Amino acid sequence: MRLQKRLLRFVLTLAVVQLSCGAPQQTYGPTPTFHVDVQVPPIVLHNQDNSFVLKAVPGSVCNVVFLYWNKKGDWIGTPLNASNADDNGVCQFTWKVPEDAKVGEAEIRGFVKSGNEQVDFIPQVFCIEKCP
Repeated sequence: MRLQKRLLRFVLTLAVVQLSCGAPQQTYGPTPTFHVDVQVPPIVLHNQDNSFVLKAVPGSVCNVVFLYWNKKGDWIGTPLNASNADDNGVCQFTWKVPEDAKVGEAEIRGFVKSGNEQVDFIPQVFCIEKCP
């Protein structure tokens, strides 16, 4: 009986060790060498040119998606044309809010790429016409 308990304990210990060694290890990429600053107005309007800027590094490429609720209740994502950062690292975007966009919250999501590095930025929430 003692031998069986020792054997069982050994087998369980071996199984735990194998599981912990065989589990995928969490790895993190290198910390980006640049930061992205997003400047979105708090309220944008239908049928007007609305603009915002991303500040990153000169020569970077900025990619964004404008997300909003349409009047049917669907969450719609509209990619805006990529923008190349100017000599000051500024990417400028101008767009019009679609007619079918519901009044209320919307957001901008995206990423900036410079060389082999990519920085995703935290979604920026703003309002269409008025905030709820």
